[in-house]
Amino acid sequence: MDFYKVVLRRERRETDVAIQDFATAAAQAPLDLQVVQDDVERTQNMDSLLEQQFSLAAGSDIGMQDYRHPIQYNVGGHTGGYQPDGGSYPQGLGPGYSQFVVAPVPVISSFAATELMQRISKGGKEVTTIDPVARMVADAKMKHAHARDTYLQGFNQGVLGTVDATYGGTTVVQMQNVSFGARLLDLGEKYQVTDANMNVVDTVQVLDVQKSSIGAGDTVTIDHVPNGMAAGFNFIPTGVTGGQPLWVQGLQYIVSPSNMGDYDGVDRATSWVQAPALNATNGTATLGMVSVFNARQQQALGTENWSDGARDAFWYTHFAQRTTAETLGFAKAMKIIGGDAQDAIDLGNDTDKEWRISGRKVLAESTAAIDKLYSLRKSGLRMVRYPGSQKFIPFAGSGSLWWPRMGENGQWLSEFDIMYQDSSNYYGKLPWWNGVIHALGINPAFADAA
Repeated sequence: MDFYKVVLRRERRETDVAIQDFATAAAQAPLDLQVVQDDVERTQNMDSLLEQQFSLAAGSDIGMQDYRHPIQYNVGGHTGGYQPDGGSYPQGLGPGYSQFVVAPVPVISSFAATELMQRISKGGKEVTTIDPVARMVADAKMKHAHARDTYLQGFNQGVLGTVDATYGGTTVVQMQNVSFGARLLDLGEKYQVTDANMNVVDTVQVLDVQKSSIGAGDTVTIDHVPNGMAAGFNFIPTGVTGGQPLWVQGLQYIVSPSNMGDYDGVDRATSWVQAPALNATNGTATLGMVSVFNARQQQALGTENWSDGARDAFWYTHFAQRTTAETLGFAKAMKIIGGDAQDAIDLGNDTDKEWRISGRKVLAESTAAIDKLYSLRKSGLRMVRYPGSQKFIPFAGSGSLWWPRMGENGQWLSEFDIMYQDSSNYYGKLPWWNGVIHALGINPAFADAA
């Protein structure tokens, strides 16, 4: 044990000023024998609620080789009058079909540990109360699911955050609050930085994230300032090609009222590709606004089709929008019946209970856009995945999951990586099943950081 403590002290001195990748034993020092708790809590946001709503497309829904999803937009047929007393019969019309082409996107999560860190992790309670390596491997799938959840929030270019107009040119970067601020960026993660035209200019590491204010402006602290970084620059995942990046398809791509561009190869100018929507013009949600949006969605689908699908329909938004509902001017009283208990007055709504809008449940998540309220149908949300792609990658056929690193001098290093990969993408079976109220405002109280 003394040997480990000496090495830990030495490595602390050598890495004090360097950016830590947390792969060293020194970085795991808080888990040594000085720790008495076994229940180490995570402070990092690992939300992945939205990603869980997408079910894997079955072979009957989509071709597993070419990933094409067929859709019927017209039942065909021609209806009109005719003359049965010797008149001619009209010519019929056939049904109309199209297809979406959905390509899975390869995504990989890599974790690292030095040889010493692995030795200590195998020492059991005599060395450390927590096995950091086993814990890290167990967290890999959770980290990967959380990353996919953040990708699902955007369009399909991988933009996770945009530099605000108030940025002053330092390593503390102000982020545009709408739609996400810094809420999609993770502490310790590395990202590519692009200019406003999506050209990659550099790669940075996030040293700190301030994202708890919701409306007062988020910031990220990065390890260095990319050349020329200014307002409108973007943070995107590493490995994504710049210029015209194509990444995981997010809600803003899947549920869009736009008539520009395409949706999985189908022209968005086609009427049935445009999702029902309502522009809130920066106003807060109201009962009338929800009613108007519901009418638009029923108009697109037809009343009967809408009623059939309402059973698995739900809303998805950021919980900041819940504040709007709670400040419409209603007070709530709770009456306790039976016994000698007194009536109780509850100042706030019970946040443990299910939140509903127009009778449908609402899923709220901290990574969701603060200016959008999505209407989604669970049975219409689909994921495609290459068979067998969701797994750890073994090193060079050795059977070991640990990949040794090689230094610039061509010698192997005592640091190893472990990699978990997946290839998946997301789409909606029928655009009219989903819709969005966009450009929503939030309660002015969120603009105050205190």
